[in-house]
Amino acid sequence: HKHVETYKGGWRSPPDNFYHVLKRAYQLGWQLGLHSAGDDASVVITDILERILKESPREDHRHHLIHVEVGPPSETLNKMRDLGIGVALQPNFTYGLQPFFTLALKGDQLARNNPSRTLLNHGIKVTFGSDERPYGPMYGLYAAVTRRGADGNVYGPEEAISLEQAIRAYTIDAAWQT
Repeated sequence: HKHVETYKGGWRSPPDNFYHVLKRAYQLGWQLGLHSAGDDASVVITDILERILKESPREDHRHHLIHVEVGPPSETLNKMRDLGIGVALQPNFTYGLQPFFTLALKGDQLARNNPSRTLLNHGIKVTFGSDERPYGPMYGLYAAVTRRGADGNVYGPEEAISLEQAIRAYTIDAAWQT
């Protein structure tokens, strides 16, 4: 069981390859939206984006991480804020995928799932969407505000946000991000 407790996920491509791919996309003027489910992945991707943005600064780049299912450390969150890197969350995952998350995440990781409040408190632009899940935005609004999973349990209540913040993330801020 030790492997389950220390497993950090897997990379589809070695992290060292990302710099070259992302740098080229950035040079072409693309806005980068990068899937990052785990805390370690968010640290690595943020560090790569920091390197690229320092080498070739660009105003209003609107780069963002997608998912951030487990919030990264404060140092990375502060770096994201300072670099203007946003996060596209899917709060409906807290509701609909909670049975999976309770198997895959433990303790503090489970409470930090979909860390809306933490991201906003760090001054990071947060947008909401549904990914490809068959849940309408009402599920996401419900989950963002209540932190309640489909099983009826509340997960990480300290990550709850106001209804106004959730509506803004789904509308005005999501339109800005895209």
